[in-house]
Amino acid sequence: MASGAHTQANAYKAVWEVFILFDTPPAVPGFPFKRGVQRLMRDIEVHGDQMTFNGSSQFFDTNGNVLAVACASGTGTRFEDVGGED
Repeated sequence: MASGAHTQANAYKAVWEVFILFDTPPAVPGFPFKRGVQRLMRDIEVHGDQMTFNGSSQFFDTNGNVLAVACASGTGTRFEDVGGED
């Protein structure tokens, strides 16, 4: 599920919810994903061909309890697709 909105001038807000339908097997290294929901929230500003964002990611179990929270920020530059090259 995703939603987004133009909040003002060059600013946007986007939210995605990802449904995790299984637990990560115990042998897999890294963050142990549990069945539940991951919510990704982004605040985005666009200026010409440049963009910046600040965001957070929250992981919830099936009862709605927060399991983990992470933050991120980034920048981007608009580019032009040159005829379908990958």
